Amino acid sequence: MELTPQHHLNLGGSYRARSGAPFNYLARHPVYGNDEVFLLPRGSGERMPWQHTVDAHLGYTFVQTPKQSFAFTVDAFNLFNFRAVTRRTERYTVRDAEPITGAAAKNPFVNGNKKQIDPALVQPSDGDPRPFDDTDVERGYGAPRLYQDPLSIRFGLKATF
Repeated sequence: MELTPQHHLNLGGSYRARSGAPFNYLARHPVYGNDEVFLLPRGSGERMPWQHTVDAHLGYTFVQTPKQSFAFTVDAFNLFNFRAVTRRTERYTVRDAEPITGAAAKNPFVNGNKKQIDPALVQPSDGDPRPFDDTDVERGYGAPRLYQDPLSIRFGLKATF
């Protein structure tokens, strides 16, 4: 936007919304290690929350001659500092286990709670005769691991001659 022939203003903004990623229940594989077995089909858990981001841009240009100018810009990313959780710990257990399949995979949760799989459905494959129980579930399962990037501001200067 031209304020005067020598003074120009540039305004801009954007809004982005992304649906949250699917959540999984992971166990240990005897050969490949942790987080290599999907206890339930991929994406069986609740989804992460939606992520919203508003960015803004402000620029001012002073034009001395058609070939000489000076510009100052400010960009703000995640202007409202939204802090949605973008990733949670998906390691359900560190015990070797077989995937839950068939009819059991259709409703494997205790009282419909998508955070707790019925321990009787988890078949350990680590050779330990002890059946799978609540003590085998990782304490940190479902804990936030990553959040949206916080508000950040970028300043810019540009001279042409």
